[in-house]
Amino acid sequence: SIVGSMVFLGLGERLPPLQKDFDENEVNNVTTSAERRRFVFSVRKQDRKSLIGPATSQWAYSAFKAISYIQDHSQHFLTPTLLMKAGDDQFVKNEELDKICEQAKSCRSIVFPSGMHELYLEKDAIREELINHVRDFLK
Repeated sequence: SIVGSMVFLGLGERLPPLQKDFDENEVNNVTTSAERRRFVFSVRKQDRKSLIGPATSQWAYSAFKAISYIQDHSQHFLTPTLLMKAGDDQFVKNEELDKICEQAKSCRSIVFPSGMHELYLEKDAIREELINHVRDFLK
């Protein structure tokens, strides 16, 4: 309701309460690969458009609406889906993803127990396993 009110008042581009702006020195809570995190941030600093920072109120509002829709309609989803979950994700609740995948007609769920939020930036072993699952799924 807070981010919805902010969007309604035309404040969608502002950060929601308790959200702070991007800080490359903050604790790494997205990947176990410090080297990949440093590399990605160096690239993103060169091109500010590619910088992934905190969620704006509009982004959070849209995400909440999409999640609600998915939860309410996942039993009707027919498209084969591969759901990859990070076991050590500090942002996404895997239990909710499990419920959605269980309701969908053709959903396969894979968890990477030691992986963090940005699985594609993980250490080689996790990343290679992820890529292999994607290749197999697309075949």
